Amino acid sequence: MKQTEILKSQVEISNKQINLEEAKIRADLFDKRMETYHATVEFLLLISKNEEITCNEHYEKINSKQKTMQAFNIKMRESEFLFENKNVHKELKRIWYFGNEVDMNRINLANGCGSGEITHQELMATVCNYPTIAHDEPSNLANIFRDDLSIFPKQNKIL
Repeated sequence: MKQTEILKSQVEISNKQINLEEAKIRADLFDKRMETYHATVEFLLLISKNEEITCNEHYEKINSKQKTMQAFNIKMRESEFLFENKNVHKELKRIWYFGNEVDMNRINLANGCGSGEITHQELMATVCNYPTIAHDEPSNLANIFRDDLSIFPKQNKIL
């Protein structure tokens, strides 16, 4: 009789330890996913900036920009395995390519040329519109991330 009670207590303790470990894993996963969300928002903020850089600020700004881009690139690649919603990775890739397009168009604009198919004025209008586009993205992003940003256990759906 006493051994049965001891065994039941051990099983109960074991189950609580399992639940605690599962909660820790969910919290770690949440933190990693939130880091991806923040890196994405930082990248979008970088895209939205239309700023002039003086020669003295050039290297500092470029270094900061490269760090932001590198952090986002790493998180984008990790997202393929980190999120259950596969649309997160697809969306982050779309944002990455969009960011690269922004960069290229700004370089072309700074050099005073279009890409052949687009005039300088059209390129200027496109570049001036980037802050608006990048400003709208975080709300869309929240919807895509929402399902995976939870520390609560997933409920099994009964059919």
